[in-house]
Amino acid sequence: MSASDQADVQVDQAVVQRALSQLSAISAYNDYDSTDLAILVIDSRQSSATRQRLATPETLKGLVHTVEVHLNTNRETSVLALRCIANACADNTPARDIITASGFSWAAQCLAVADFQLSVLTSKVLFNICSDHEPSQKKCFEERLHVPLINFLASKDAVRRPNGADEKETHAADITFAIDVLFMVAGMKASAGTQSDELLSDNDLVNLIFLPDLHSRYVDVETFASLSETVLAFLRDPKEQEHIIAKGHVGYLLDILRRQHFKASKLDPSDEEAAEDLKVLLALSTSFVWILSDIAALPAFKTIYTLERVECEGLFIRFIRSDDARERRNDPNGLLLTANFQALGNLLWALPAEQFGHLVDRDELALHRPAMAAILAAGNSKEDAMVVHSAAGLLIQLSRPSVRVREFIGGAGSSLSVLERLIRHELPGVKQEGVKLLRALGKDCPTNQQKFAELAKEVMLASAESNNAAIVEEVPS
Repeated sequence: MSASDQADVQVDQAVVQRALSQLSAISAYNDYDSTDLAILVIDSRQSSATRQRLATPETLKGLVHTVEVHLNTNRETSVLALRCIANACADNTPARDIITASGFSWAAQCLAVADFQLSVLTSKVLFNICSDHEPSQKKCFEERLHVPLINFLASKDAVRRPNGADEKETHAADITFAIDVLFMVAGMKASAGTQSDELLSDNDLVNLIFLPDLHSRYVDVETFASLSETVLAFLRDPKEQEHIIAKGHVGYLLDILRRQHFKASKLDPSDEEAAEDLKVLLALSTSFVWILSDIAALPAFKTIYTLERVECEGLFIRFIRSDDARERRNDPNGLLLTANFQALGNLLWALPAEQFGHLVDRDELALHRPAMAAILAAGNSKEDAMVVHSAAGLLIQLSRPSVRVREFIGGAGSSLSVLERLIRHELPGVKQEGVKLLRALGKDCPTNQQKFAELAKEVMLASAESNNAAIVEEVPS
């Protein structure tokens, strides 16, 4: 009998009372009769009084015990007990408190069983318990329930390709509960007082990072955003950042950015709801850009992602130099380019200058050219400003190795236009990067000093006017 059919069944209340009496007469550590459980599953969907009777400490402990003892011998009884727990905890804070106090080992056991429908049901039960209930979310995180949730969502059955629109919708609905619970539980990682310094295992980390890509085709933007935010919750931990570097998984984070952009490309910005979804995806992409920048700034990054390694060439340099129209079309806001500029710029900042002069003076690389082109091609949006700022930062690092390299950069036909664009930019942060780049290119380099002399005068005059204005403001009237 389906859940919808069961919900329409009117149960004889005398039978319900008998079943409740049977439960109250049984020890919390003895088995409940499956017939009684089946009756109570049906009636507790409709009757708040029955749900309240199920929510007593003794009954809930007994239901949890029943789930555990029958899991491998009589799974249908465990399923019935799970449904009773779910109904008892629906919008019932005292019941949730009782379950939380007893712990969630039963849920971990259910999720560990290779049974897709059991894992879906367990996720629904956890959703009823954890939704708007921070103590249970925190307890789940402390007991590392996020690990079996991650592995369930990465399992073959969870990521299978549904056949047809109806099955796709059903499958998405099934896994959404697990995604939502994982999102709530992972949100506790940064909460004050939550103690868990244990890193994810290598396998769990990979599964987590792959989740947005694995499910992006079948879930809506809100659910996809929950998966992405879950990944971010772990990536904000410096220890997990170092873990990602050590295992060489930084490239997977760029894949998440690409998937976010692909998801955004399917939305119509003229539609009001789609426009809101685009804002959500853009905010997520921006968060991933800054996380990637933070990771690339860690000392461990330069050890693993050296310029000589294939990973660095494939991740950053190839993308920055790419003229592939498809690559650029899949990066409409320039955030992938921003991420690559920032990551490579942070890597160069941590390296001795003599190690990377070839990135400029070798014609097949010449990374200053795409950085300059990006600055001149950028528009006036917030995202464009990020591209400009990160490209300027990369140019500053590229100018470090030698006077010869600085002459290469300054000798580019667009160099003056680039500096003018930066120094005259309306955003102070971008303007400051322009001044830094002007100084960097002029360091010990008479050729550049002469070429940019008028622009240097403009900067000095603007600085003097700013200082005079500040002095006038300080004079008392």
